[in-house]
Amino acid sequence: MPLGKETFYLTPDAILVTAGKTVAGFGYEEVEFMFRSARFIEEETPPADATVVDQTWRYVNRKGGPDRRFNNNRELPICLYGEIDLRSSNGVNQRIQCSRVEAAERFVASLAAISA
Repeated sequence: MPLGKETFYLTPDAILVTAGKTVAGFGYEEVEFMFRSARFIEEETPPADATVVDQTWRYVNRKGGPDRRFNNNRELPICLYGEIDLRSSNGVNQRIQCSRVEAAERFVASLAAISA
């Protein structure tokens, strides 16, 4: 999985992280895997598999409605995304956003089962 400047390789025995020519290895038990769902306002077209849970305006007035001072004030979708956090005391600190909440939750459950 390419994550920014690093690439994570999930092998059966360990997680390998490469950054340029540097390689580090972590046991699954050393890395904490956390899942949570998060609402995100999409400025662009949301991914086809994203769940749209609400709508908002680009510019909102005090009462929560559209601010009529702006003529380009369009409705924006609010999507529910899954967030996966990978953290360890040895330097792993990554967050992955996934447009399918269920897939992110299953992924974290699988990684937790491997580390158990």
